[in-house]
Amino acid sequence: MDAPCAGETWEYSDIDDRGGLLRLKYDLADHVTLFGNVGGGLTGVERSFASAPTITNGRGDTSATP
Repeated sequence: MDAPCAGETWEYSDIDDRGGLLRLKYDLADHVTLFGNVGGGLTGVERSFASAPTITNGRGDTSATP
């Protein structure tokens, strides 16, 4: 009989990726134009992989395989 698993056997991943860009164009005079760009980004990653421990006996001892 197999020992019960103390966790799920699935994997979880959540990625949040955001970015922005601002561009400006301003005419200072008939023949003079000012250009500008500003931007940035942010990424967040949250992961949980299948490395849950397995209960190996009645005392509650566990083992885990990465």
